[in-house]
Amino acid sequence: MNWLEVIAVVFGVVAIWLASKGEVVNFGIGLVNCVLYGILFGREGLYSGMILQGIYFVINLYGLYSWRKPKVDDKELNVSWLSWKERVWVLLIVVVTGVLWGMGVKYGAQLLPENIQEPQYPMIDAILTTASIVAQILLTRKKIDNWVIWVLVDVVYIGLFLMVGMYWTAGLYVVYVLIAIRAIREWNKE
Repeated sequence: MNWLEVIAVVFGVVAIWLASKGEVVNFGIGLVNCVLYGILFGREGLYSGMILQGIYFVINLYGLYSWRKPKVDDKELNVSWLSWKERVWVLLIVVVTGVLWGMGVKYGAQLLPENIQEPQYPMIDAILTTASIVAQILLTRKKIDNWVIWVLVDVVYIGLFLMVGMYWTAGLYVVYVLIAIRAIREWNKE
């Protein structure tokens, strides 16, 4: 049993549960989760996922600030949906950036084959990474769409983690899907 993975799972469940409840402390717990999963993904050759944890770390710091100081241009930061035009842009950003990222990871691994192990599923990992960054940013802005993206991303991640043998993390992502579905309903009420 990988105890580091189990501990990361616990921090992950607590962080996402608190986020779904709108509790600002989720970002602090998320910071610890980022460090733990950064280590784990590096070990598994999921380099986009590893880099994602560093990006999440920064986004969590921003979310902590944003939710504690929710006024933007004298407007209260309220729960809302993206417009259809914004959704199209989000989709384009995820696909284009994800494909370019995946190509970069594959190319980078070819340049340094003696220094790093072969990346596993680099294109899927990169697209999921890009979608996750977008979802996390939308969470910091209290956009309900973040939870919809998380449901889609987490379902694919479950399969990826099962393929690489990270069974505890696959289980965590099942819980994430359930929490995200609940959060969509709860945030939509606001």
